[in-house]
Amino acid sequence: MVLLGGDVFFVYSALFLTLVMRHARIDFWTEINTELYLVQFSLIYIFWIFLLYILDFYEVSVPDGARDRFRNLAAFLIGALVAGALYFYFRPKIGIAPKTTLVLNVAIFGLLLVGWRLFLMKISFLGYGSGGGAASQNKISLAELDEAWFLKTIARQDKLYAAARAIIDFCSGIAGGILLLIIFPPMFLIIKTTSPGPIFYSQTRVGKDGKHFTLYKFRTMVEDAEKEGPQWAQEKDARATNVGYFLRRTHLDELPQALNLLRGEISLVGPRPERPEFTSPLAKEIAHYHLRELVKPGIFGWAQLNFPYGDSVEDAREKLAYDLFYIQNRSLPLDIMIFLKSIKIIFFARGQ
Repeated sequence: MVLLGGDVFFVYSALFLTLVMRHARIDFWTEINTELYLVQFSLIYIFWIFLLYILDFYEVSVPDGARDRFRNLAAFLIGALVAGALYFYFRPKIGIAPKTTLVLNVAIFGLLLVGWRLFLMKISFLGYGSGGGAASQNKISLAELDEAWFLKTIARQDKLYAAARAIIDFCSGIAGGILLLIIFPPMFLIIKTTSPGPIFYSQTRVGKDGKHFTLYKFRTMVEDAEKEGPQWAQEKDARATNVGYFLRRTHLDELPQALNLLRGEISLVGPRPERPEFTSPLAKEIAHYHLRELVKPGIFGWAQLNFPYGDSVEDAREKLAYDLFYIQNRSLPLDIMIFLKSIKIIFFARGQ
C-alpha cells in the first residue's frame, strides 16, 4: 500500500508540475479547466497503475540487474504514452489540448517514479534488497507441511470462486478458439514450410486427481525430438525449431489448449500439467508431490512466474513449493494477478 499510495501521490504531483510548466505565464487555477484535466487524466492513470503492476513495480524484491529495471521502466513509459495517445485520439472533443501535456506528464512522472523507487530501495523495513524466508518469497516450505495444512487446504470449498473460475475458463476457451481459427492459416504455412512434421503436437499429461488427458499444442520441436525417451525441456532447447522457439517464448504454441479449456481438463490459471513419465519418479523422490494434483492444472501458473525452468529433482521440489503456495491461497484476485503478470512474459517473449 505504501508503494501504491506513493505512486498515486506522485502521478498527480506530476500532473500539477506539468500544468505549471505548460501554463507558467497564467494563473492556471482560474484560466484553465483544472477539473477537466483531473478527470480525463485520472482515467488514464488507472491504466498506468495496472501497467506498473504488470511490470513488477509493486514487487517486494526488485528485478535482477539494471537491464531488467531499465527494460521495465522503458516498457512502462512507452505503454503509458501510447495508452494516453490512444485515449485522447478517440476522444478528440473533450476541451483540452493534451499532446504536449501528455508527453510532459509521462516524462515527469517517470523521473518521480525512479526517484521514489530508489528511495524505497534504501528502506529495509519494506524488504527491498533483503532476503527472506519462504513466506516472503511466496512459496510453501515443504519441511513445514503438517496435518493441519492438509486438512485446511483439502477442506477449502468456495462455490462462488469455483463458479467464477468455470465461467472464466469457458469464456477463455471460446476466445482462444476464435483466435486459433484466425491465426491457423498463417501458422500452418509457417510451421509446414520451416520444418517437416505435423502442425499440432499432443502429449499425455496428468490433471486433477491424477487423471490423464491429452494436451494439445502447436509443434515447436523437430520431428522425433524424443526418440531417445522423454526429456525435460531446457531454456534454450536445441530440439526447438527457430519458429518453435518464438512460439514457446510468446506462448502462442499453447493456443490449441483452448480445446482443453472447453473440455474442462485444464483451467486458465493453475499448476502446469506434467507428464506421467516425470510425475511418477518425482513422486518417489519428493514428499507430497501429488498434492499439486488437488486442483486443475492451468495454462498460466504461480510457479512459472517465480521459477520458470526446471530440469532436475531439486528444481521440481522448488516448483512444488510455489505450486502449493498457489493451492493454499487460490482465489480470484490471485488468479487475476497471475494472468496479468503473465502478460508481461508474453510481451517480453520470456515464455518457456
